[in-house]
Amino acid sequence: MINHDMYHVLRGRVLTSESAISSTWKESTWGKEVSINYGKSLRDYDTNTGDFQVFGTNGPIGWCDHFLVDGPGIILGRKGATRGVFFSERPFYVIDTAYYVTPNSKMNLRWLYFAINYHRLAKIDDGSPIPSTPRSAIRNIPLLVPPVETQEKIGNCLTNYDHLSLSNQNIANITQKIISTLFRSWFIDFEPVKAKSEGKLPYGMDEETAALFPDSFEDSELGPIPTGWRASPISEICKMSSGGTPSRSKEEYFSTQGVGYPWLASRELNGNIIHDAEEYISELGLKNSSAKLFPENSVAMAMYGATAGRIGFFAKPLTTSQAICVMLAKENICLPKYLYFLIGSESWKIVWMNALGGAQPNISQQSIGKHRIVLPRFEIIQKFESLVEELFSIIDTSSIQSEKLAGIRDALIPRLISGELKVN
Repeated sequence: MINHDMYHVLRGRVLTSESAISSTWKESTWGKEVSINYGKSLRDYDTNTGDFQVFGTNGPIGWCDHFLVDGPGIILGRKGATRGVFFSERPFYVIDTAYYVTPNSKMNLRWLYFAINYHRLAKIDDGSPIPSTPRSAIRNIPLLVPPVETQEKIGNCLTNYDHLSLSNQNIANITQKIISTLFRSWFIDFEPVKAKSEGKLPYGMDEETAALFPDSFEDSELGPIPTGWRASPISEICKMSSGGTPSRSKEEYFSTQGVGYPWLASRELNGNIIHDAEEYISELGLKNSSAKLFPENSVAMAMYGATAGRIGFFAKPLTTSQAICVMLAKENICLPKYLYFLIGSESWKIVWMNALGGAQPNISQQSIGKHRIVLPRFEIIQKFESLVEELFSIIDTSSIQSEKLAGIRDALIPRLISGELKVN
């Protein structure tokens, strides 16, 4: 729900183009204003079921029974190729791959969180083989500090967008879990078939839908499966391909965002519906590389490195890097949304069954295609698709709204933190 204050924020009525900077804003440095503290090593956080969230360099990684920092507080990634900035409302623990940031005087923590993002402190590298952010490189960076009252206004304004964006994304995530639960019930746990084999009507299912399912099981290479269903390789139900990367030395092969074709990197696959990409390639880039334009309703899966196993569903035509396997459902055998939830349920199994050595898992398009799944009759796939169509639209709409709100927030951060815009 949008309250009165949030409504005016969204209408733009609390913002003016008048510069916010005045004599009350203080010129300082990060080293004078905050303390950047090391996290501490911790065991068993990945299996612990305690009450306190554990953060690493890329965000939440587990739980523990005690906290290191009494929240609210800010976490700054320290080690690794990607390092994030995170805010915790509650007490939390930070392991030694990250810092926690504390102000040296009274300061609005939400403003501080957005200021850290604006100054890109997590992007500072020391040039070592394993990139890291040294505290010494942060200390002398200039920082313009507004009065605490102004900090609170800026922090509240940007946090409103954060909360609304998160609310929409939560709707999308919950709706996706509902569909995933239905998929698992029908196609992995075979609950309708088990119910019918016991002479019962499947729970929550009408007779017409129940009639589509068999009432017995038969043996297969994958174990007992519903009678009339069959073990099938993924390549039988979809067309598979991969993308490519235009030469980075040719500036004309890449475009500004919104011009040309969205070019998707594997790190952008987030287990959700994909509407856009961080980079765009031009018509020349598409023609002079192995990149391909894949249609909407394609399903993507990352094949290499730390992102292997991540998936996504294309809401629009996209191009991709060669690190992504793109699958398009074959007519009269499979349908797009069924394929998406199927690949989502099998992705990690595919990764670990077919990974080819090395510290990071690497799988091939061929190994994905060979992976065998239990394929139901097409009529059941059609029924699933029709039942989830409206729910899938909710995921799509909520995701779009979340991205729009996050985009507005990201556009406001530099203008508010720098003092270009004033919050009345």
